[in-house]
Amino acid sequence: MWYPSDDVLIKEGAVHLFTQDRIKHDHEQEVEYFRTNGPLKVDRLTKVVSAKTDKNSITYTYVIAGRSEEVDWDSMVVLAKYDANAAICRNAVTNVMVKSGASYTYLYVDENGQKVGSVMIDKCYNTV
Repeated sequence: MWYPSDDVLIKEGAVHLFTQDRIKHDHEQEVEYFRTNGPLKVDRLTKVVSAKTDKNSITYTYVIAGRSEEVDWDSMVVLAKYDANAAICRNAVTNVMVKSGASYTYLYVDENGQKVGSVMIDKCYNTV
């Protein structure tokens, strides 16, 4: 028996939207992944430390090594938005999640937990 993946179903046009239950289930799996696998190093200065979900949204918390006053968020936010959009919107499954009402927030905090800034993806643009 052949069971096509979500990617195949989406690319072939068989799936256009997901239910709210599906969004909730996928987001809960992401949260559980971070509970069991711990922080993930992104680069020399940044790591993803947690994920939390509320209804159809999920928030990933990134810790930046250093203090908030040392971070130039105004310069960083452009690349952060681009990277978040690319990560979510170029992936077939998460792109359909967004079309179905899901949102993804990337919260950046400093080493002391002080908020530096955040980026939310609730619409997909320029996904080619």
